[in-house]
Parts: sequence; C-alpha cells; structure tokens
Amino acid sequence: MAIIEVENGVFKIHHSADYRVGTNEPSYEDQLRINDYWLWQWSDKNSQPSHTIPGGPYSTDRFERAAFYLNHLDLPNDEHDALAQARSVAASASVPLGYNFTSSASPNISNTLWTTVAAHRSQTYYFCNARTPHVAWVELANFNFESPVSAFTLISEDPSGEYINSTRNGKLNKHFEPTEDPFKK
Repeated sequence: MAIIEVENGVFKIHHSADYRVGTNEPSYEDQLRINDYWLWQWSDKNSQPSHTIPGGPYSTDRFERAAFYLNHLDLPNDEHDALAQARSVAASASVPLGYNFTSSASPNISNTLWTTVAAHRSQTYYFCNARTPHVAWVELANFNFESPVSAFTLISEDPSGEYINSTRNGKLNKHFEPTEDPFKK
C-alpha cells in the first residue's frame, strides 16, 4: 500500500502494508503518530483498552474513525466483501450532505460529495455519488480503448451553480464517448 501526499507541490510517497488510511490534513507523519496512539488504545497491551469511535468532521477525526473501523473488521471472504467493507468504512468517515458547520479556524470542512472504490483484481472502478442512491461503475478490463480519450459525465453544474446528477447507474462502459484530451489544450 502507498499513500501519496503532495506537500508544497512535492510528492511524498509513504509505502507500507500498514498504511491503509489517509486524509488531507494533518501531514501523513502526524497521522501515523495519531494512528500509533489509537493502535495502542485498541490493543491488548493497554490494560483498559478504549474502543470508542472518534467523531467530528475534521480530517483528524475522519482519519481516526476510518482507522478504527479498519482495525476492527473481520477479514473479507472475497472481493465483493472487501469492496462492501471499503465502501462502508468510507461512508462512516464521510461528512454527510447538509452538514452545516462554519469555523474561521477550519474553513475547508465540507460535505463528502462522492466516494470511489477500486477493485484491483477485477479492474473495476466504482463511483458513489452522495446525491444519488445508486452506484455506477466501469469495468476497465472490458473497456473499449479504441478512442485515446473518452468521457462520461456523472455530475455537472449549470450556470446558476446547481448540480446536475446523472440518473445512469450500473455498468457505464457503453456510455463513454470520444472527447478531447484535457491535458493537450
């Protein structure tokens, strides 16, 4: 597993099978120190272990919540169970739509608008839009790569700033259309 952190435009790669959770703040080194505390808190080395679930919308809270659930999961039986676990852990660490919290000290707290989950073995990429009850996915192993660049829009914004959510769900492979490469403009 690798966590890629961008700090002042520089990519830092943290690599270990133990690195399974990362949020945008604080630095990943600080997140690892926080994780060490919680791993001790949940361990047999602690004579009075705490199995509380940290709450709140801050990145640190969400990191702790995801780490808590990941460290308390049974091993999945198959890829389907692993995907379901990943999606439910991500949901538990999300900031729900409609959460209204403002603080001048933390202006970047915002609702989780979507979650993505990837199944590496089956090469399937899932997209979960917080504004719709369904899941959309692309099977990369069966993707038509005849066009060098193709796209499908799941969320767009109208001129007034309102979101337009696609009603499509399920497998989206056939809905992609050739488009211009945005990196060659």
